[in-house]
Amino acid sequence: MRCSGEWLSCASAAQIREGKDASGNDVPWRCALSHEVSVVDSGSEKTDTFGNNFRDSRIRPGKTYDLYFVTETYGRLSTPVKITATTTALQSTYPSMYVRGDIFTDGTTAKSMTLVDDNLWALDVDEAQIKLGSFHFEVTGESSWGMYWGDNTTPDKIADASGEAIQLGTTYYYSILFNASNLEYELLMPGPT
Repeated sequence: MRCSGEWLSCASAAQIREGKDASGNDVPWRCALSHEVSVVDSGSEKTDTFGNNFRDSRIRPGKTYDLYFVTETYGRLSTPVKITATTTALQSTYPSMYVRGDIFTDGTTAKSMTLVDDNLWALDVDEAQIKLGSFHFEVTGESSWGMYWGDNTTPDKIADASGEAIQLGTTYYYSILFNASNLEYELLMPGPT
């Protein structure tokens, strides 16, 4: 939703509440904050609640969003107030990170990881995508290796620069995590369903 600078071209409060833009088209947002006020003997009680989907995965770091605030009092809706906000971009010591090795069933030797938090990289795989083998964390993903990490003789879940390959002992891992700041890594297995 975007305003052109005039209130008339903005979605109305009713349209916003129904998840529509000014043209009546569906808009993929459902975040709502409501204040319920009820009279309690000598004072009032205020309850704050968020809508069911306030952690929507469409909200991305380093992006700009238009936020519309609408109040509803006794069934009357206020004029929408637009605030443009930019989320903070995730930060990492390295511009990219790859899992490199012979663990992928499709024959590739490097898969790009995703920055999911500051300095925290992740690669999600299922058991059909990986096989027993070994891997390293590496910065470039190119044929000529850049800086890389493994784990030396006694694996301690802290990666070592230019270390030995990390052994993958089972193919049930679904998420490989690597913190580029403290060099901790983790191989997460799915829990019971």
